[in-house]
Order: sequence, then C-alpha cells, then structure tokens
Amino acid sequence: MPAVAPVALAVGDRLGIFTAQVLATDGVVLEDSDRHLRVALSLQLGPGAESRELTLATVVHLHRPFGRLYMLPVAPLHRAIVPRLLERYGRYMATPHCRDQPA
Repeated sequence: MPAVAPVALAVGDRLGIFTAQVLATDGVVLEDSDRHLRVALSLQLGPGAESRELTLATVVHLHRPFGRLYMLPVAPLHRAIVPRLLERYGRYMATPHCRDQPA
C-alpha cells in the first residue's frame, strides 16, 4: 500500500486488499471480508496539524470454523509483526525527506 493515501480516495475505493469504509481528515477505516472472516482496520492521526502519532486498531470477526482455524497461527504472528512494521514506518516518516513534503 502507498505510504500516503491517494488524494481522491473515496468510500468504497480499494486500497491494497482493503475497501475504504469511513474517511475523515484525521483517519480512515478500512475493511476486508470473505466468507470466513471480516477484518476492520482503523488508522488515526493524533491531534494537531503537525502530529506524527498514528494509532492503529484492528477488529476481526470470525464467521466460520475455518476462520477460527486460520487465526490460530496468524494472530500471534500479527501481534509480533505489526508493531515492528509500525515502528519502521514511524522511523521512515521521521526522515527529513518525509518531513519536508506537504501532507
């Protein structure tokens, strides 16, 4: 996915594997769903125009037994991988080339 959402992103548009469900000036809710599970992902910037704080929340609804089986190995991996990815993204966003570009 791009590091910055497309300017023309609208509800219903695809962003990677996700579909935009809610758009706000300070955040977005994305969702992906199939017959086994539904995943909602919320990304929100901290208060203030110059904030570099990003909050991520996920909710997974399991629909069928396969969804539960799928999540057994996936959930612990996500708990380990996602914080590292966000930390790496935070370091990237703190680099001078990102700070100098308009949001």
